[in-house]
Amino acid sequence: MKISLAGLLLCLSVFVHAQQNRFFSREAGVSFYSQTPLENIEAHLYTGVAVVDVTNGQVAFSLLIKDFKFKNAVMQEHFNENYMESDKFPRAVFNGSLNKHDASLFVKEGTVQESATGSITLHGITKTVQVDILFTVKAGGLGAQTSFVINPADYNIQVPSILTNKIAKDIKVNIQIAALRKI
Repeated sequence: MKISLAGLLLCLSVFVHAQQNRFFSREAGVSFYSQTPLENIEAHLYTGVAVVDVTNGQVAFSLLIKDFKFKNAVMQEHFNENYMESDKFPRAVFNGSLNKHDASLFVKEGTVQESATGSITLHGITKTVQVDILFTVKAGGLGAQTSFVINPADYNIQVPSILTNKIAKDIKVNIQIAALRKI
């Protein structure tokens, strides 16, 4: 019985230790910007969900497309109904892993420059991508930020020919997470 109890305690301590290296946020900020000669398009949301496990290097991110807010309500409606078809494809998701993963870098306060390789699923299409991530290690948590470019055509997002001059071929996406907390 002592061996079983000792084994249970060892497994529990490993489980608790692993849990201390997971970070979570439901307040990730995401913005995108499309610049064209005719019109600039910008939208923001602050409800992205992110999980980072520094023990195994796994990174996951998810957002609801309808949570993007535009200055112009008509733009927001067209974005959801005509381009993103957010009733049919409600989420955008990234699942990946850190490339140079070293958990010891996340122990002391400071910044950690990393890259992650994984897949983005957007508008029903999944593509492999690599993104650079700057982590800020703080007492009790992490911050993270990244920027990357998405080409709507890669995700089968149809832009009517009459509007091709109003929407950029490449759209810059920014993700800012002020506080990933330990879970």
